[in-house]
Amino acid sequence: MYEFAELEKIALVAVNVPEKQNKSKLNTSINTDSPEEYRKKHVDKITNTPDGNRNHQANSSAFQVGAVVKKGLLEDKETERQLIEAAIDSGLGEDEAMSTVKSGMEAGIEKANLPPDAPGWWGKPIHREVIDIPPFPMEHLPKPIRDFVETVAEFTQTPADLAGLLCLAAVATVCGRLVKVQVRGDWYEQVNLFVLVIHRPGTRKSSVYRLVLQPIKVYEAEEAKRLSPEIAEATMNRNILDEKKRVAEKKAANNVMNSDLEDEIEYLIQEIDDCKIPRSLRFLAEDCSQEKLTSLMAENDGCIALVSAEGGGIFDMIGGRYGKDGSSNLDVYLKGHAGDQIIVDRISRGPEHISEATLTMALTAQPEVLENLGKKSGFLGRGLLARFIYALPKDMLGSRVSDPPTIPYEIKQKYYDLITTLLKLPVSRDEDGQLDRHLLQLDNSAKKHVITLMDKLEPHLGEDGSLSHMTDWGGKCAGTVVRIAGLLHMVEHAADPAPWNILISGDTMSRAIHIGRYCLQHAKAAYQEYQFNDDEKDVSLILTWIIRKNVPEFSARDAFQKFRGRFRNMDRFNTTLKCLTERNIIRPQELEEKKVPGRPSKKYAVNPAILNGDKS
Repeated sequence: MYEFAELEKIALVAVNVPEKQNKSKLNTSINTDSPEEYRKKHVDKITNTPDGNRNHQANSSAFQVGAVVKKGLLEDKETERQLIEAAIDSGLGEDEAMSTVKSGMEAGIEKANLPPDAPGWWGKPIHREVIDIPPFPMEHLPKPIRDFVETVAEFTQTPADLAGLLCLAAVATVCGRLVKVQVRGDWYEQVNLFVLVIHRPGTRKSSVYRLVLQPIKVYEAEEAKRLSPEIAEATMNRNILDEKKRVAEKKAANNVMNSDLEDEIEYLIQEIDDCKIPRSLRFLAEDCSQEKLTSLMAENDGCIALVSAEGGGIFDMIGGRYGKDGSSNLDVYLKGHAGDQIIVDRISRGPEHISEATLTMALTAQPEVLENLGKKSGFLGRGLLARFIYALPKDMLGSRVSDPPTIPYEIKQKYYDLITTLLKLPVSRDEDGQLDRHLLQLDNSAKKHVITLMDKLEPHLGEDGSLSHMTDWGGKCAGTVVRIAGLLHMVEHAADPAPWNILISGDTMSRAIHIGRYCLQHAKAAYQEYQFNDDEKDVSLILTWIIRKNVPEFSARDAFQKFRGRFRNMDRFNTTLKCLTERNIIRPQELEEKKVPGRPSKKYAVNPAILNGDKS
């Protein structure tokens, strides 16, 4: 069984410094002493040095404290006086003490940088958390999906996050009409998911969609072909009945109404009502309005999946961009995620009633879309964004292989067979013909995992908790994990004719929790995008680079060239550097005299507290 691990992980963990790295450039200890306290430590060192090493210690301490004097952090005369007195107290003669301390301080002032144990003088760094964005945990997927995800990612040269989450969404699309999870008592969870993967243009998103969704599309086409003759016959019969009714009503309108005609009209109305035209089942929809989406759900047992490799347009539609009055109507999406009832009264046709709406969304969008979602009316406030599983993986642009291995036939076929098997499992219906989903239940071990998860999450949702700024998402985290567990269970037991008769195991729930940890970290990164202004995003960009690349110092010119696509001009970049300096994250270094023509680039040192795992 997989061991449950702490969900909350702080990204600013201790950075491993390579053994061969130049230690003079990277301070490796955190010291919060003031300059005066640092000087006092060296005074004490000199005073307490035993005979035989006093001269060396006095010179060494004077050298290190001299570097601090050079930076203007200590007054030179007072510092020199204290060090000389300490040298005399240690047993050196007055002349020897003065000569040793003065030569040490002069050398320190002339040559030394700040000593390696002085990072505390920077002041406490002020910054927001840099999120540790983990890779997609493929190892916790059932084997048929894991193998497929791995080979699709390699063939398309895309991060495994995309294929992994789309595969979960594909299973959710199929199983949303089959099952729901009973956690305990009246706590039920649907197994549909909202998934949003952020990717830059040109990253082969559409190819991954085609591969992942192909078995569902094939099944839809086969069902449409199978039902085609039946649909044609029922449509013809319905047209005949409609025509007969029209003729009878025309006679009635000409005042030739009699009891036989009245009986005929009533009979035809009943026949028309009974003449149901079968519909081939739809699982997938693409760009469509809220009204059309509701109709598609009503026509398909309340279930549909909205999928798009260009999800920006979907969010524009949700936000009301193409509506008649420009306003958004989020009800179908909010209720579709929760499994709530939807009733819509139409002027042009009868009301649409969905007893348990089940909507899956599988979208990818460009980074600019994510940045703007938090600004859309109601998206955060009403909880739409809290319903998504996010992925913000690093794409492979610039490092892709031109001739990657193709997907082995047997791996693709096993995945396609798996989805097809799930598609053919029998649905449950009540006496009125409405879906009455099979219940998935948890074994005792799985229940304990859920309780432990909730206990771990709860403190983070408080006012001072790490999820206090995103309690809407954090409050749904346990439910998301339960949904994922339901999907993993259905995949694991797809070959069983009734997977719902098997309890969800503790092992399955544990693997769902591992995936949930991944979801949490990516959601935190997404919420930073929602809540940061542009200045904060610029600061976060540089800070993230510093931490992930373990950068102890850099030149303004080199950093600007690296991020030129973001900043465009030096004014905006310099504003970011100023902000980082004010927050004690970096500080400018003295310009060194150049031996070649040209204006020297300003250099910045990085607060060692950042590189050594400051968690403020």
